[in-house]
Amino acid sequence: MNQVYEWEHNKWPEFRKIEVTRSHSVKYFKKFARHFKIRPPLVNMTSRKRDGGQYWSDEYIDLPMVTNLGTVVHEFAHHFTALKFGRKFHHNKKFRHCLKQTYTFAKRYLK
Repeated sequence: MNQVYEWEHNKWPEFRKIEVTRSHSVKYFKKFARHFKIRPPLVNMTSRKRDGGQYWSDEYIDLPMVTNLGTVVHEFAHHFTALKFGRKFHHNKKFRHCLKQTYTFAKRYLK
């Protein structure tokens, strides 16, 4: 497993337990975008039943039909990083910083 994924799963395991549908993913992305004062990403739901998401550009996130809140936060952090720093960043220091900020904000949505 990638070091960032392992660190993320160990630091915020509770987010992986919350199942999220397509409509809820879009709502979370809009809430996160409003908080960070950026435009929300476009969301495409793949035919995959379950799996991780994929960030394609500063506009587009690909998610399975059902995912978890941790994946939603992770993919939004890619979007946030791209808009904040001007291009897509993989799992580097700038991305991890945006990921931490997004998880900190998203804690309010844990139930």
